[in-house]
Amino acid sequence: MASVFRSLALDVRPQLDAESLVFDLLKRVYDANPMFSDVHVQSEINLTSNDYAANGRLIIVSTGSPYQSEAKAWVWRIPLTFAVLGSNPDGASELAADLYRTVMEWPFSEGTSVGAVSRIISFTGFQRVNKLKENQGKSITEYASDCLIEAHDRYGR
Repeated sequence: MASVFRSLALDVRPQLDAESLVFDLLKRVYDANPMFSDVHVQSEINLTSNDYAANGRLIIVSTGSPYQSEAKAWVWRIPLTFAVLGSNPDGASELAADLYRTVMEWPFSEGTSVGAVSRIISFTGFQRVNKLKENQGKSITEYASDCLIEAHDRYGR
Protein backbone atom coordinates (compact mmCIF):
# COMPACT_ATOMS: atom_id res chain seq x y z
CA MET A 1 0.00 0.00 0.00
CA ALA A 2 1.40 3.36 -1.04
CA SER A 3 1.74 5.98 1.66
CA VAL A 4 -0.42 9.09 1.61
CA PHE A 5 2.72 11.17 1.11
CA ARG A 6 3.64 9.32 -2.08
CA SER A 7 0.09 9.65 -3.38
CA LEU A 8 -0.26 13.37 -2.69
CA ALA A 9 3.29 14.68 -3.17
CA LEU A 10 3.69 13.90 -6.86
CA ASP A 11 6.34 16.60 -7.17
CA VAL A 12 8.70 14.70 -4.84
CA ARG A 13 10.76 12.31 -6.91
CA PRO A 14 13.73 10.04 -6.33
CA GLN A 15 17.04 11.86 -6.75
CA LEU A 16 18.49 11.75 -10.25
CA ASP A 17 21.59 9.54 -10.46
CA ALA A 18 23.75 12.36 -11.79
CA GLU A 19 27.02 10.43 -11.76
CA SER A 20 25.58 7.61 -13.89
CA LEU A 21 24.10 10.12 -16.32
CA VAL A 22 27.41 11.95 -16.78
CA PHE A 23 29.50 8.76 -17.02
CA ASP A 24 27.13 7.19 -19.55
CA LEU A 25 27.34 10.31 -21.73
CA LEU A 26 31.15 10.49 -21.48
CA LYS A 27 31.72 6.79 -22.11
CA ARG A 28 29.41 6.92 -25.12
CA VAL A 29 31.90 9.28 -26.79
CA TYR A 30 35.30 8.28 -25.44
CA ASP A 31 34.92 4.49 -25.37
CA ALA A 32 33.64 4.35 -28.94
CA ASN A 33 36.16 6.64 -30.65
CA PRO A 34 39.52 5.08 -31.66
CA MET A 35 41.04 8.59 -31.66
CA PHE A 36 40.56 8.56 -27.88
CA SER A 37 41.66 4.98 -27.18
CA ASP A 38 44.12 6.28 -24.55
CA VAL A 39 41.43 8.20 -22.63
CA HIS A 40 40.18 6.96 -19.28
CA VAL A 41 37.27 8.45 -17.31
CA GLN A 42 37.22 8.38 -13.50
CA SER A 43 35.24 10.00 -10.71
CA GLU A 44 38.15 10.30 -8.30
CA ILE A 45 41.89 10.16 -8.07
CA ASN A 46 43.09 6.69 -7.14
CA LEU A 47 46.20 4.53 -7.52
CA THR A 48 45.76 4.13 -11.27
CA SER A 49 45.22 7.84 -12.00
CA ASN A 50 48.89 8.82 -12.29
CA ASP A 51 49.59 5.82 -14.51
CA TYR A 52 46.70 6.69 -16.82
CA ALA A 53 47.78 10.34 -16.98
CA ALA A 54 51.47 9.49 -17.50
CA ASN A 55 50.78 6.95 -20.26
CA GLY A 56 47.69 8.43 -21.87
CA ARG A 57 44.99 10.93 -21.03
CA LEU A 58 42.58 11.04 -18.13
CA ILE A 59 39.27 12.78 -17.48
CA ILE A 60 38.33 13.11 -13.83
CA VAL A 61 34.77 14.33 -13.34
CA SER A 62 33.49 15.33 -9.95
CA THR A 63 29.70 15.37 -9.72
CA GLY A 64 28.22 17.71 -7.15
CA SER A 65 24.92 17.21 -5.38
CA PRO A 66 22.00 17.50 -7.77
CA TYR A 67 19.22 19.80 -6.67
CA GLN A 68 15.70 20.22 -8.02
CA SER A 69 14.84 23.19 -10.13
CA GLU A 70 12.21 25.51 -8.76
CA ALA A 71 10.20 25.21 -11.96
CA LYS A 72 9.58 21.48 -12.36
CA ALA A 73 10.02 18.50 -10.06
CA TRP A 74 11.68 16.35 -12.72
CA VAL A 75 14.33 18.96 -13.56
CA TRP A 76 17.63 18.77 -11.71
CA ARG A 77 20.64 21.07 -11.68
CA ILE A 78 23.99 19.33 -11.43
CA PRO A 79 27.31 21.06 -10.72
CA LEU A 80 30.29 19.36 -12.37
CA THR A 81 34.04 19.85 -12.17
CA PHE A 82 36.22 18.42 -14.92
CA ALA A 83 39.96 17.80 -14.80
CA VAL A 84 41.83 16.64 -17.89
CA LEU A 85 45.30 15.22 -17.32
CA GLY A 86 47.98 13.96 -19.65
CA SER A 87 51.72 13.67 -20.01
CA ASN A 88 51.68 15.49 -23.34
CA PRO A 89 50.49 19.12 -23.06
CA ASP A 90 49.16 19.06 -26.63
CA GLY A 91 47.22 15.85 -26.03
CA ALA A 92 45.71 17.15 -22.80
CA SER A 93 44.78 20.45 -24.45
CA GLU A 94 43.21 18.63 -27.41
CA LEU A 95 41.17 16.44 -25.05
CA ALA A 96 40.02 19.45 -22.99
CA ALA A 97 38.85 21.19 -26.18
CA ASP A 98 37.00 18.07 -27.31
CA LEU A 99 35.46 17.57 -23.87
CA TYR A 100 34.14 21.14 -23.93
CA ARG A 101 32.50 20.50 -27.32
CA THR A 102 31.17 17.12 -26.17
CA VAL A 103 29.50 18.55 -23.06
CA MET A 104 28.00 21.43 -25.06
CA GLU A 105 26.39 18.81 -27.35
CA TRP A 106 24.68 16.95 -24.50
CA PRO A 107 21.35 18.84 -24.75
CA PHE A 108 21.12 17.68 -28.37
CA SER A 109 22.14 14.08 -27.62
CA GLU A 110 19.95 11.11 -26.94
CA GLY A 111 19.39 10.54 -23.24
CA THR A 112 20.45 7.55 -21.17
CA SER A 113 18.48 5.09 -19.06
CA VAL A 114 18.83 7.57 -16.18
CA GLY A 115 17.72 10.76 -17.93
CA ALA A 116 18.93 13.41 -20.33
CA VAL A 117 20.63 16.80 -20.26
CA SER A 118 18.19 19.60 -21.03
CA ARG A 119 20.61 22.52 -21.15
CA ILE A 120 24.02 23.80 -20.17
CA ILE A 121 23.56 26.67 -17.73
CA SER A 122 27.23 27.63 -17.50
CA PHE A 123 30.50 26.13 -18.62
CA THR A 124 33.72 28.08 -18.35
CA GLY A 125 36.52 27.22 -20.71
CA PHE A 126 39.33 24.99 -19.52
CA GLN A 127 42.24 26.58 -17.71
CA ARG A 128 45.67 25.04 -17.28
CA VAL A 129 46.37 24.33 -13.62
CA ASN A 130 49.10 22.63 -11.66
CA LYS A 131 48.20 20.66 -8.57
CA LEU A 132 51.35 18.93 -7.37
CA LYS A 133 49.43 17.13 -4.64
CA GLU A 134 47.28 15.35 -7.21
CA ASN A 135 50.05 14.84 -9.75
CA GLN A 136 52.61 13.84 -7.13
CA GLY A 137 55.30 15.98 -8.76
CA LYS A 138 55.21 14.14 -12.10
CA SER A 139 55.31 16.05 -15.36
CA ILE A 140 51.59 15.82 -15.99
CA THR A 141 49.65 18.64 -17.60
CA GLU A 142 46.24 19.41 -16.12
CA TYR A 143 43.33 21.48 -17.38
CA ALA A 144 40.24 22.15 -15.26
CA SER A 145 36.79 23.65 -15.67
CA ASP A 146 33.48 23.98 -13.84
CA CYS A 147 30.08 23.40 -15.34
CA LEU A 148 26.44 23.57 -14.30
CA ILE A 149 23.97 21.48 -16.28
CA GLU A 150 20.25 21.00 -16.11
CA ALA A 151 18.93 17.50 -16.62
CA HIS A 152 15.61 15.73 -16.37
CA ASP A 153 14.93 12.27 -15.05
CA ARG A 154 13.68 9.53 -17.33
CA TYR A 155 10.06 10.32 -16.41
CA GLY A 156 10.27 14.02 -17.23
CA ARG A 157 9.93 16.15 -20.32
